[in-house]
Amino acid sequence: MNVGGCVRNAHASNQPNAPAGPGGPGGPGAGPMGPMGGARPGPMPGPGAQNAAYPGGPAAAMAPQHSTFNKFLQPISECDESINDIIDQISVDRWPVPQGHRPLRATGAALAVAVTLLEQCFPNTGARIMAFIGGACTYGPGAVVGEELKTPIRSWHTIKEDDAVFIKKATKFYDSLASRAVKNGHAIDIYSCALDQTGLLEMKNLYHSTGEFESD
Repeated sequence: MNVGGCVRNAHASNQPNAPAGPGGPGGPGAGPMGPMGGARPGPMPGPGAQNAAYPGGPAAAMAPQHSTFNKFLQPISECDESINDIIDQISVDRWPVPQGHRPLRATGAALAVAVTLLEQCFPNTGARIMAFIGGACTYGPGAVVGEELKTPIRSWHTIKEDDAVFIKKATKFYDSLASRAVKNGHAIDIYSCALDQTGLLEMKNLYHSTGEFESD
């Protein structure tokens, strides 16, 4: 039985006159004898050593944990098949949209999550966020228009007259994301279904500050 690094032969201790077997105390190949005839205790394991006798001890607490990027981010070589499967399965959103309303799109929240993940997992390391936008953000931070169709998206006239309700708050939100991305060397690419009515005006610093703008 191993207790505190000291090994004792239980059979030999019960029979003091029994001959020592190979590897036992005093036998061939045995280690140094202790003062009481038992094997001398070996060196204690270091603080970082794995000790199977104490699965819940300090060694278990020091074991490496799964990193965040292993859970949410993977090299393209390991996830390209999954990405292709997801793209092949993309279909029209089946969630019903009430009459007179726009679909709910939380584009700003999605970009914030992406920026935060890269910020925490790969700070000051080259990385790229690719956003595919099929409409204006209508829900959560960064919304550029309301959910109801009776509220039109900002126009040149409303911007000129300072009557665009969402533009200032949304622009400030996307500007803050752009600053965080620039600070860590991350680029943000935006693929939009249109140049107008999708919120690119509010998001301009996302692509101008972190890269370049290109249009066909």
